[in-house]
Amino acid sequence: MSGSSSSSAGGNLSSRKYFQSNLLSATGVGYMTPQGITNLKQGYKYASTDRSLIAPIFQHFWTPLAEYLPRNHLAPNLITLIGLAFIIFSFLLNWYYLPNLIEDNIPVQPLISYTRHSSYLPPSMDKFFASILPVTEHSRIPQQVVTNSIPSMIFYIHAICLFVYQTMDALDGKQARRTGNSSPLGELFDHGCDALSTSLVALTTFGALQLGGTYPVLALLCGSLIVFFVAQWMEFHTGFLDLGRINVTEVQLICCAVYVSTGIMGPAFWRQTFIVGPFTIQYNALMVLTQIVSIMCNLLVSLLRIRRFVNTNSLPKSLVYSQLIPLVMSLGFAVSWALVSPNQVLQNHPTTFLLTVGLVFANLVERMLVARVCRDRFTWYQPIVLLLFFGWLNAALDEIFGPEILILQILLSLSLLTYLHFALCVINDICGFLDIYCLTLNPPRVPIPSASSDTIKKQG
Repeated sequence: MSGSSSSSAGGNLSSRKYFQSNLLSATGVGYMTPQGITNLKQGYKYASTDRSLIAPIFQHFWTPLAEYLPRNHLAPNLITLIGLAFIIFSFLLNWYYLPNLIEDNIPVQPLISYTRHSSYLPPSMDKFFASILPVTEHSRIPQQVVTNSIPSMIFYIHAICLFVYQTMDALDGKQARRTGNSSPLGELFDHGCDALSTSLVALTTFGALQLGGTYPVLALLCGSLIVFFVAQWMEFHTGFLDLGRINVTEVQLICCAVYVSTGIMGPAFWRQTFIVGPFTIQYNALMVLTQIVSIMCNLLVSLLRIRRFVNTNSLPKSLVYSQLIPLVMSLGFAVSWALVSPNQVLQNHPTTFLLTVGLVFANLVERMLVARVCRDRFTWYQPIVLLLFFGWLNAALDEIFGPEILILQILLSLSLLTYLHFALCVINDICGFLDIYCLTLNPPRVPIPSASSDTIKKQG
């Protein structure tokens, strides 16, 4: 009787796992190599340090809060997924109210403009700034007196959603340790959601700052995604993730502050200008410049660290740096597409275009994550880059393959489907290889008596 019940319990667990596994992947297409599977089964240990200035303070909030989570019913990955759902909801609100990342019928003004023939600079400098900045004949761009058309509550919802996501992102790891459900899948699930949320949060913030579809916005989005990829690339080689003094925790809180400020003062606040000598500067330009400087410093430090690591360990430089080729190609095709677009997709359809670019970068990050966790190869050829290449080629050849906006929408759908398909297939494979669940807690490992031991007991 005991053997029968044990067998039944094992069968139920097996069927539950099979049912959940097939819900996660309907195709069975594998993205993991046999060597990667072998490495994953041999064990993986996540190593990182968080030197954030603010995170230690928030630990006094996150740690007690984790104790209130249901220990027997709430899986860590489900916590991550709930947090991501808040970000998706926030982004969709922004897409509905601010599809152009600026209020409707408001022209996009230059973030920084220059007044020529000013007495502040010598003629040579005057000519230089006139060649790189938009020039205005007036000493000041007229202030736009506009009634804010976006409900203030929308921006407060953005702040709440991002704060919830940040909290869930901090709690999932604590819940994994509390319940004994830590696994490589948890790290992949967490960082995979982060790769997607990076683009969504960035676009929502661009809308709050009233940046519109401009090249600084494209630079900011690509820069943020490049920083994320390079961090994973560094960890791929060093085996260690070093989060600096100012990292994602601080950036997320700054975004929350932007949302709250926009809710209080209205979106038009960020379009106001002030004068510094011959320069007329919008308030939102300060946020853009600060973020660009931060991205450049982060990339410089990361590249210097990986260079030192490569030289110290005598790694083949061509192999290491060739892994950045798909990143550079994606950036090149995205910028080239925006430059040659006959329909000005960046200016007229910024959310759709930038989301497509963001999803392509997120796909690259996903593949780097899996290669890193499985200690497998990451080659320079990544087919997902071809989506941006196709978009650029169609624009450069005067829409030879079809209307550019239709092609853009198709590429957005393909990039999203590719992202989801890759994620679900990898989740399915890892769940099968490691005999674990994704969105439910793993059952306790109770050994089932063998037939020989049952026979011995009966004979005794």
